Amino acid sequence: MAIKFGDVFNTSDLNINNPKLEEMLNKTKNAAEVFGKKSAERIEISKKKIELFDIKSKLNKLYEDFGRYQYNAFVNGSADESEVSARIDEITDLEKKCEELNIDIEYAKEEFYESVMNMAQKTKEAFQNEFSSASQENVDVSELFDSEDEADTEE
Repeated sequence: MAIKFGDVFNTSDLNINNPKLEEMLNKTKNAAEVFGKKSAERIEISKKKIELFDIKSKLNKLYEDFGRYQYNAFVNGSADESEVSARIDEITDLEKKCEELNIDIEYAKEEFYESVMNMAQKTKEAFQNEFSSASQENVDVSELFDSEDEADTEE
């Protein structure tokens, strides 16, 4: 779907029928869409980091409560084994969640950076191709002018 310059700026007065300009606008639009998707991916990574921070805060509080409980049990000389076991299970579950989130975050970051590098490489190649084709067009045009000049001098 080609977007016309006039459609972008919502003007019917302006009529530019330049295919290169249209192509540039389409490339810019596509790049903006890709950057929008990459931003969304980065936001997801940030959400996971916030979730990890939240779990670590809960884990620290559980460690503190567990230590307080153990201290009181030691001072009073009695500890409820089921209570200790329940607290240990809760701590173990949160530690597992932390590990899983760390793995998810690292994987998402690697995937994100790899896709950004691929996008950068594709952009670089596109600009190199554009530059070489533009250079070739300039050569072709200059050869055309040279041949016209030679024809004029022969007459």
